[in-house]
Amino acid sequence: MKEVVVNNLDSSQRIDKYLLKLFPAMPKNFLYKTFRKKDIKVNGHWVRENYILLENDVINIYISDDKLLEFQKSEQSLKKINFPYEIIYEDENLLFVNKPAGVLVHGDQNEKSNTLINQVLNYLYFKGEYDPNLSTFKPALIHRLDRNTSGITMFAKNYRSLEEMLSLLNDKTLLEKTYLALIKGKLHQEGVVTINLVKNASENKMYVDNREYAKEASTFFKTLKTFQNYSLVEATLLTGRTHQIRVTLAHLHNPILGDEKYGDFALNKKFKNLYKLDYQFLHAYSLSFGKINGYLSYLSKQKFVAKLPLNKAKIIEELDEKTCKSQ
Repeated sequence: MKEVVVNNLDSSQRIDKYLLKLFPAMPKNFLYKTFRKKDIKVNGHWVRENYILLENDVINIYISDDKLLEFQKSEQSLKKINFPYEIIYEDENLLFVNKPAGVLVHGDQNEKSNTLINQVLNYLYFKGEYDPNLSTFKPALIHRLDRNTSGITMFAKNYRSLEEMLSLLNDKTLLEKTYLALIKGKLHQEGVVTINLVKNASENKMYVDNREYAKEASTFFKTLKTFQNYSLVEATLLTGRTHQIRVTLAHLHNPILGDEKYGDFALNKKFKNLYKLDYQFLHAYSLSFGKINGYLSYLSKQKFVAKLPLNKAKIIEELDEKTCKSQ
């Protein structure tokens, strides 16, 4: 028999999900059979598999220690490092990081270790806020950025914060995400622009398409600065589709500079030679919270900003100078 006390990080989730993370080698049918046999109790009472855990709940698991040892997860290897990126905001629930372009958030087939999520796990482990041997919850990404998009990236330190932030992301009146993009020419259409998108999975590319199964993508655009041949625009997401801003601007014939998937390839080459930019000039600039209730209500009406990386800020400065000299 094993007794487990639920901590704050692991509260607010279903007990079956919790136990499957605590014992990752345990077959699901074995776990649910254990529930049916009433061999799992919380605070001395039998519970169903959909019971929502509370902090300080005491779980008693009536399975032999040898069997549980077979199901137990192994320790993870973590190394002490200095966190290399700017922390925009941090509290006991959340961590907002200014991600540079070129950094993977999650691993892929070519890179599995040098990722932002691994850097965050290491940082929190040696800060004493995360221990894979004491909690089933692993600090989690709330929303992803493409490898070559820089800017504000959000992580949740516990399950309850993750659930609440994901809920906020579904309501753009409660959490507004704004991006900065440097585009070709002058913006052809300001205000709300809506297109319909479909995904080609084999290409990992989105296309404008009006077939029935296409998904609507809406973005609010505003011009911030106009240069000789380019413009700096602000894009606010009203929906959250893959590559939404990049595809919409390309559709408007204002592709983002440096965008190798949807951009003007000849112009990208010219721009790279001039400014050494070899990825899209797209930056997740700000998060603005509306009036929110509940566990994260203290974030109401707050705004968090990720400064432009130095190389992108320098490009804007140089374009400004050239425009002023030409006038």
